[in-house]
Amino acid sequence: MTKLGFLRLSYEKQDTLLKLLILSMAAVLSFSTRLFSVLRFESVIHEFDPYFNYRTTRFLAEEGFYKFHNWFDDRAWYPLGRIIGGTIYPGLMITSAALYHVLHFFHITIDIRNVCVFLAPLFSSFTAIVTYHFTKELKDAGAGLLAAAMIAVVPGYISRSVAGSYDNEGIAIFCMLLTYYMWIKAVKTGSIYWSSMCALFVTLRSATRISSWTCLKRPTQQSTGWSGYTRSASLYFILFSVKEYVCSKALQVLSIYYSPIDLPVRLYSLLGFIINSRALKIFLSNCRAR
Repeated sequence: MTKLGFLRLSYEKQDTLLKLLILSMAAVLSFSTRLFSVLRFESVIHEFDPYFNYRTTRFLAEEGFYKFHNWFDDRAWYPLGRIIGGTIYPGLMITSAALYHVLHFFHITIDIRNVCVFLAPLFSSFTAIVTYHFTKELKDAGAGLLAAAMIAVVPGYISRSVAGSYDNEGIAIFCMLLTYYMWIKAVKTGSIYWSSMCALFVTLRSATRISSWTCLKRPTQQSTGWSGYTRSASLYFILFSVKEYVCSKALQVLSIYYSPIDLPVRLYSLLGFIINSRALKIFLSNCRAR
């Protein structure tokens, strides 16, 4: 052992410190590479959809959720107008407004526009951390660090999460990976805690545009408003929260094959309906037996 402080640490502590350092660098890199638009053109919202999302977020932060949900916007979809509460994915706006109010609660005065501008780069840092844990569950810590570094600089993700590009994908990718991580943990451990957390985050994820890929829907239905929110909540809380106690082995097999996204939409909806009905039937029968 030398007299250097770093080398005095045990191998396990050195390994942990090195992992933490690499992961922190990946998170900082993920955030900083998305700030070039702000550094060159100042803090602005660009593109059409991000500006509409910013305008609705500002209305939510100033007027509250009740008025936001019942807001008829005569400046959108002109000349017909638009009912915001039933035709929007509210997760992005709620996240930004909640962060805005939390910062003001701690007397950190920041404009709602700046919250919207920097939200996607902030969540890209969180995505790098979640990617590490997700890949670590599938392979090992080395693969997790590599995956975190790669997702921090992958061009396809940068283009959808650059500062000022205030759109649903900015937080939807983070929510998607976090949900997959919790689902893997639930399958590997069989824990009710991880199952419930997975169900909760799938429900929250339904409020973002990612719900159009994963929610249980009929092919002709858009996953807008709160319909997908409540339907996804009921389905996933049944499938995951009560799986270990009330579901049969056949249901567990079906719940594993329920997750792939590439199934045809009609078959996916039918399969989800069968699983939901089976789970609910078993759950009610067990409740009566008790």
